[in-house]
Amino acid sequence: MLSKKKGVGQPTPFLSIVIPAYNEEENIKDVIEKSVEFGKKLGKPCEVIVVDDGSKDRTFHICKELAEKYPELRCIRHERNKGKAGALKTGFKEAKGEYIFYTDADNQYDINELLQYINLFGKYDILSGYRLNKAISPFRRFASWLYNVIARKLLGVKARDIECAFKVFRSKVIKNIPIKTKGFMVETEILARATVCGYSIHDIPVHHYARRKGKTAVSPLKEALRSLLGLYLIKKEILKIKK
Repeated sequence: MLSKKKGVGQPTPFLSIVIPAYNEEENIKDVIEKSVEFGKKLGKPCEVIVVDDGSKDRTFHICKELAEKYPELRCIRHERNKGKAGALKTGFKEAKGEYIFYTDADNQYDINELLQYINLFGKYDILSGYRLNKAISPFRRFASWLYNVIARKLLGVKARDIECAFKVFRSKVIKNIPIKTKGFMVETEILARATVCGYSIHDIPVHHYARRKGKTAVSPLKEALRSLLGLYLIKKEILKIKK
C-alpha cells in the first residue's frame, strides 16, 4: 500500500534512496529528514522510498505525515511482515532512479558520506560499503568476520563487508538480479548473484554508529544458525546459474 502516488510529470530521479523499516518509530523521522536533506545537497533529482514492513508501532504513521511535507518521499506499507528481503524487493521494484541506494532505518549510517563517492557511480555496477568501525558487540563482530570469511570462500564474493547496509546499485543491474532468499541473507544473495553475472563491485569505506534508539530485530545466535543454512541454499542457487 502506498501512502499516495507521486512522480507524475516529474523528472526521472538520479537517485532512489530505499529504506526498509520495521518498528523504527524512534528513528524513522531522523532518517527520512537526513535523506531528504542529502538530496538537496546532491543537487540532482532524488526520491526517498520507505518500505514499512508490517510495523506494529507508529513507523508508517510518521512516514505518512512526513510524506505530506516532502514531495520526494513515498511510503509503502506491507500489511504483514515479509522480512528485509521482501522489503528491499518492494523498494527496488518501486524505485525509478538511475541509481538506487539502500540503507537501514536504524540511523547507524550517515548518508552524507555518500557525497564523496558520487564520482564512482558511473564506474561500477555496485558500490558496497564496508564498516570502518563495527559498532556492535564483540560476539557479533566476531560472527560478522567469520561469516564474511566463509561467504567469500564459498560464494566467491570479493566484497569486504557483505552485510553492510550501505550500498549503491545501477538501477538496471539490481532490477535484473532476482531475490529469492528471505530475511538478512538478502545482501549475500545479491552480491553472490552479481559476482556470477560478472557485475563490477567496488568497496567503499563508511563509518558505523551504535544504535541509540529502538531495538534491533536481529537475534545474533538465531541468525548465525540461519546464516549457515542460508549460505548453503544460496550456493545451490549459484550453482544453477553457472550451469
